[in-house]
Amino acid sequence: MVSASTGPSFQRLGRKAIPAVLTAMIGHLLWFALIVIDGSRNPVVAHYAPDIVHTPADLNTGVAAVVLPALLLFPLGCALLRRLLVRQGARWPGLLIGTGAIVYTTGGLTLFVTGPHSPIVQILEVGGAVPYPLGFFMISLRRTSIAA
Repeated sequence: MVSASTGPSFQRLGRKAIPAVLTAMIGHLLWFALIVIDGSRNPVVAHYAPDIVHTPADLNTGVAAVVLPALLLFPLGCALLRRLLVRQGARWPGLLIGTGAIVYTTGGLTLFVTGPHSPIVQILEVGGAVPYPLGFFMISLRRTSIAA
C-alpha cells in the first residue's frame, strides 16, 4: 500500500522521507504477518485452549518476535507517513492514514486490558479501519504528485 501510493514521486520527497517510508513499509509488512499469525493460530488455540486466546498467556517467544515489533512499527510508521504527507500538502490523506492506524492499533491493544469480548475492541478497530484505507484512496484520486 505504501509503496504503491508514493510510487515514482518518492525520489522527489528527499532523503528525509526515507525513514518515514521505510518504517511505514516495514510496519505494514509486520502487521500483515501479525494478521496471518493471528488468523491461522487462533482457531487452533481456541479449539484446544479457548481460555488463553487473546490473553498474555497466548504470547510465546515466536509470536512475540512478530507481534511486538508490529504493534510498535505499524502505528509509528503510519504516524511518520502522516507527518510526511501533511508536509507535502496531502493533509487529509495523511491525517486519515496516521490517525486511523493508531486508533486501529489501540483497539488491538485493548484486548489485553478489557478482554476479547469487550465491545470497546471492535469499536476502536472499526473506528480506525475505516479512515485508514480512505487516506490511501484519497491519495490515489490525486491528479498531481504528492511531491510536486
